[in-house]
Amino acid sequence: MPLRVDPADIDLSATANEFPALVCEFKTDIATYLHTFVHGTNPVTGAPYPQTLADLIAFDQAHPDLEGPWNDAVFEAAQATNGRDADCSALRQATTPPVQESINSLIDTNHLDAIIALTNGPAWPTNDDPNQGDLNGHFELFVGSSTAAAVAGYPDITVPAGYDAGLPIGITFIGRRWAEPKLVGLAYDYEQATHIRIPPQFIPT
Repeated sequence: MPLRVDPADIDLSATANEFPALVCEFKTDIATYLHTFVHGTNPVTGAPYPQTLADLIAFDQAHPDLEGPWNDAVFEAAQATNGRDADCSALRQATTPPVQESINSLIDTNHLDAIIALTNGPAWPTNDDPNQGDLNGHFELFVGSSTAAAVAGYPDITVPAGYDAGLPIGITFIGRRWAEPKLVGLAYDYEQATHIRIPPQFIPT
């Protein structure tokens, strides 16, 4: 019979450095991506396609009519960094290995096949003002379990778990490195045992 260990908490204190690590890496990596895959000039404007993060920000500022107004806060935070320098590497080293170790230790200590958690809390209605979107959403209801696997670079998989007032909620299976086959099997078995998913439909308002 499967053994359930509850609670089984992952220490996420190291993730305090995740955003600073993410933005400095992004500044360098987006430039590498653009240099590798984006070539030539725009056939409409004749201008070269963006090759750096600064180019992307400038494009957004020059073209607010395309899909704007743009929110470049994350782009600008990344641009303010020095990219992948020694400080950036230190941030990543202080973030990812400790979370990996937390997951590994939890699995080893408790002899687990996977860590299971609620994927997110139920969705909330979008604000009546479409320009505000979810700014006034009910974040007190938000529960997210993706951080541990995302920061660790480890696999997780989410499948439907139930409904709250007609809104879907999911269950997430998290594993250590290279656990994808096991997690897919667990998720498949859960789906076959529950058949909880209901195809989405438009609800009249």
